[in-house]
Amino acid sequence: VNPRPVVTNAVTSFSQCNNATTAILLQADVTGSTFAWRAFASSANLSGFSNGAGATITQTLVNNGYDIDSVTYRVAATANSCPGDSTDFIVVVFPVADVIFTPPSQSLCSGETTGLAITSNVDSTSFTWTASGSSPDVSGYASGSGNLIQQTLFNAGYLIPTVTYTVTPVANGCTGTSNNVVVEVYPLPVVSMTICFDTLMTSEYRPFELKGANPPGGVYSGTGVSNGQFFPAIADTGRHTITYYYANTYGCDGLDSLHITVVNPVSHNCGDTVNDIRDNQTYPTVDINGQCWMAANLNFGNVIASAQMQRDNCVNEKYCINDNPANCNSYGGLYHWNEIMRYTETNGAQGFCPAGWHIPTETDWTILFNFYISSGFAGSALKASGYSGFNALLEGIRFHNTVWRFRTTDVVLNSTIYWSSTKHGPDKAWSHGINEVVFETDYTPSVSFYPSQWTNTFLVRCIRD
Repeated sequence: VNPRPVVTNAVTSFSQCNNATTAILLQADVTGSTFAWRAFASSANLSGFSNGAGATITQTLVNNGYDIDSVTYRVAATANSCPGDSTDFIVVVFPVADVIFTPPSQSLCSGETTGLAITSNVDSTSFTWTASGSSPDVSGYASGSGNLIQQTLFNAGYLIPTVTYTVTPVANGCTGTSNNVVVEVYPLPVVSMTICFDTLMTSEYRPFELKGANPPGGVYSGTGVSNGQFFPAIADTGRHTITYYYANTYGCDGLDSLHITVVNPVSHNCGDTVNDIRDNQTYPTVDINGQCWMAANLNFGNVIASAQMQRDNCVNEKYCINDNPANCNSYGGLYHWNEIMRYTETNGAQGFCPAGWHIPTETDWTILFNFYISSGFAGSALKASGYSGFNALLEGIRFHNTVWRFRTTDVVLNSTIYWSSTKHGPDKAWSHGINEVVFETDYTPSVSFYPSQWTNTFLVRCIRD
């Protein structure tokens, strides 16, 4: 009588990663036993198993799902034609962990922080990653681990570099399939603000357009700022930060800022000297028929050579007679109309005048001249040797930015011409001359007015608001 063989394997439960091969060496208590088995899967997601016979179960098992499934091998031993009872061997097959990114990719501005959540369809998956940049311009990335990639990235250039994160999942001790996520890092715009307006003023200073920031198309903000203008009276006294924001085509913001200081105005009685706090120039004043005029020519701005054109370049520019800076101190500066108006065309604009003063309108000049014409030659009263206190110095002008005119030492004409803020046509403005026709010992004073090309360079008298 032959005994029935019994399977004697001490271990009958196994676990392995997906696509691994079993290696179960079968054992029995009867020498020379043979083995056969039938195979069953716990899920249709498993493949690679089959019925078979032999001393070793060697099969590559594949789990195509995301759950933990198993294959059962029911093994029976046979010896001397006597079959034994069957024994179950269970092989657990872990699924392959994948990598899911939320969002699947990301674009951000330089200086912003990534927010890439990492998950998997397999529970209890952990993640590690490596990181690489496409350009030396990009920085801030690093290798790491966890379920959230949160790194602040920087782009020091002008192109759009990328950072690639390669994430590897591990679940149940099994390494899954790595996946990449790419982050674009947009450049920030280079934003600058040039001082293109006065930065020290009183609250009497008129509202003015903020400009001088680049690139154009951005937005100004700050106390007293509205629709791209600064309102000193609304801002009130103090040091105010003016910030310019600009967003490029990628939606990335850049900014720059500067400061404007507003102080209380100093009371002034016409006839007293007025101080321009912007550059500490002082000007005598005179009351003529209820109008308060400066009794000296405006001398504000930076001296440039008369061979250069005054331009809208955020520099307050002036010429001096005969290109001698000392002459500006004696006779004031000479200006193109656009320059003195700060490149606006508003009648009665403050322009280069101090707060509380403005460039005379055509009406202002007419009132002045008519007051003296009624009692004689206005030119006689208004010139430096006249009795009005207006003190017009007949030192000439620069004609079309090419030659000095209207200042002679023998015959013809001594004259000075003042701008008004009143426009005349597309490229002219009204101007007024105070003249003296000279012939031998005869000096005939007069006043004149005519529409002048903006490119002429004339003197400026300010009148109080």
